[in-house]
Amino acid sequence: MSTPTSLTPSPAPTPSPAPTSPASTPSLTPTSFSGPVQYHDPPDEFVQDRITYVKRAIISNKGCRLGSSHIWKYGLQYIRGSDKKEVYYCHECMVGKHKQELFVINGTSRVRNHLEQKHQIDSRSGIRRNSSTQKSVFDQQKDAAASSTFFWKDSVEKFKELLIRWIVYCHIAFFQLESQYFRELLFFLNPALLNHLPKAARTIRSWVMNAFISKKQQLKDDLHHSRSRISISFDLWTSPNPYAILGVVAMWIDATGKRRTTVLGMRRVYGEHTGENVGSIVIELLNEYNIGGDLIGYFMLDNASSNDTAVEFILKELCPWMNSKQRRHRRLRCLGHIINLCCQAFLMGRNCEKYLAKLEKHHLRGDYAKVEELWKKFGCLGRLHNLVRYIRLTPQRREEFATIVIGGDLSAFDGLELIQNNSTRWNSWFHSITRALNVRERLELFSARHVPGKGSQGIANFKLDGQHWFELEKIELALKDFYAATLLSEGKNTTLADWFSTLDCLLREINETKDHYHDIHTEDDNNFTWKYLQSCADAAWSKCAEYYNNHQLNWQNRFPEDTDLPPAYYAAQILDPYRKWAWFRQEWVLQGDKEKQRWFDNAQLAVKQLWETEYKGRYPVEMLAPPAQKERDPDPAFDRQREHKRIRTDAPVSAADLYDQYTSTDRLHDEEAGCDEAIAYWLSRYDSQRDLARFALDMFAISPMSDECERLFSSAKLTIVDRRGRLKADIIEACECLRAWYGKPHVEDDSDSEDNGNDSDRIN
Repeated sequence: MSTPTSLTPSPAPTPSPAPTSPASTPSLTPTSFSGPVQYHDPPDEFVQDRITYVKRAIISNKGCRLGSSHIWKYGLQYIRGSDKKEVYYCHECMVGKHKQELFVINGTSRVRNHLEQKHQIDSRSGIRRNSSTQKSVFDQQKDAAASSTFFWKDSVEKFKELLIRWIVYCHIAFFQLESQYFRELLFFLNPALLNHLPKAARTIRSWVMNAFISKKQQLKDDLHHSRSRISISFDLWTSPNPYAILGVVAMWIDATGKRRTTVLGMRRVYGEHTGENVGSIVIELLNEYNIGGDLIGYFMLDNASSNDTAVEFILKELCPWMNSKQRRHRRLRCLGHIINLCCQAFLMGRNCEKYLAKLEKHHLRGDYAKVEELWKKFGCLGRLHNLVRYIRLTPQRREEFATIVIGGDLSAFDGLELIQNNSTRWNSWFHSITRALNVRERLELFSARHVPGKGSQGIANFKLDGQHWFELEKIELALKDFYAATLLSEGKNTTLADWFSTLDCLLREINETKDHYHDIHTEDDNNFTWKYLQSCADAAWSKCAEYYNNHQLNWQNRFPEDTDLPPAYYAAQILDPYRKWAWFRQEWVLQGDKEKQRWFDNAQLAVKQLWETEYKGRYPVEMLAPPAQKERDPDPAFDRQREHKRIRTDAPVSAADLYDQYTSTDRLHDEEAGCDEAIAYWLSRYDSQRDLARFALDMFAISPMSDECERLFSSAKLTIVDRRGRLKADIIEACECLRAWYGKPHVEDDSDSEDNGNDSDRIN
């Protein structure tokens, strides 16, 4: 676009608030657009509202070449003298003797809307609509919008927020708002929305980013008024686009005493996934929220050794006063991952990691024959895996299995499909075996009737006989302990106080299963299966004991001098006023085991040391000045009474330590009490025993699992579908954070709802 020369108004410009031309000629009002529209030449220069406008073609140095849009058939460009901007002069307004609106030309949308609303010229085709032609629904809605006197000022922001909330929570692609059908639906409900609903996906993107920035600032303020430290969970995920993405979640207790689990962000990871690289990204995100120093709590992470390095790196940077042991004790381990590792060891033995690596390698290569051969080594489990995979592999076999109906008492199982186990999904083997046992009769009929297709070996090598089904029943019974431990540790009603007792119970159950298999093997010495399962139970017990005693191999090799569990595991339980040390006394002391008595003594010492080094005397109670008393007229009789009752000397009520006072008293008795009751107990003492209350609230803020990251990734997978593969990392973060912050809709009864998505914390 050429640069206009300076404008000098002619000596006597003709004032023309509404430039006119003869309008009586029929050719000036065309009814359809079949060729160039002829209009009388507009003035070279005119004045409107005391501003001079000059035709651009006159003052342009390079000539005036109009674009290809149909708007130039109905108007041309003028230069506004006040600011040298190009404006649109409408021939139709001239013909109709209307005042020129003179839009600044920075696009064609406003001009096209003007031509359509004022002159019935279609915004897409550029053809004038015949007045006798019936208008479309969309055109009628536009006319209604133009004549509507209704719309909000304050409410338009509410409309934007509700629209953004629907988009991010339901994973709606931005381009869907450009759909003509969607827009007609909204305009039918309220024609005035025409002027407020954005026409381009990029506008929605900017709305989402602005909402994200606003909500993030609100969350930042909430975090700095917390009643506890901010504990962190993070994990890595490969998205479908594919990006390496780090999800970061905060766990804390807010100013109202509510326990919160909140997504802080999702960041793309470039380069190697080392502990230092991941740690630097976490530090960057924590700095954005001003989370540092004494505000940082614990890190609940999975068992990858790189996470040890990441925590060390983060705390060295943000908490330089900590020694190495304090930093190591801030690193906690996800209970769900520990349970899953024990379960894998139970199913596949001590070399489970090696077998899983081989299976993954052959899967990536597409060598399913090798995968099938590897599974054959696992007895009844391998047979079941191969059989389920064989049936689920083709639609024809699925249909053949679905047509098998047993009826009678088993009719409830007739419509069920088989479930394939998965190495990454927790408890998938339990669900697979349970489903197979439920449809056992159908599987047996399928195995008896099925005729393999040409070139297929069929299922002869992995049919299940009576002995296999008996073994699967025993395995399912054992796996139910892992399943129950996982479910009872998930969700927002569990805290770190459940970590140690859950692992202790699982260790006991695995030991009993191991003894049970040993007894069966003794009775049936010729059966290899029970010997194999006994060795698997041994492997599961060893894996569980490693984490119970903090003796896992990678930790022992790196820190041979520090094999004690972080004292937070114990502190979380004993700071529950309904538990205190009662459970540890019951399980460790009353049994008379000298080794467990030593464990108990060490745990007491570790918690007391944590209290003294990090909490005692750190949070003084702010004493409010007494309210000013209204002056009274002196009255000796009354004054003597008041003076006699006044406390004039203060002496310490007790010199005992607050923590010692707490642990020396009996626990509260309420078997139904949970974490909410324990939190309420300490909130009621926040102003009188703040050091101890902060100690307790820091512990209760921590979840025993890092499962919130998994929920975040499950949601993000629904956002980054095939048609949205080009989404950038910043908008992925904004959408998923907003989805988590808005939270799941609150409805009266959602028992039939299909939406079981992320029920993360809501930011109002």
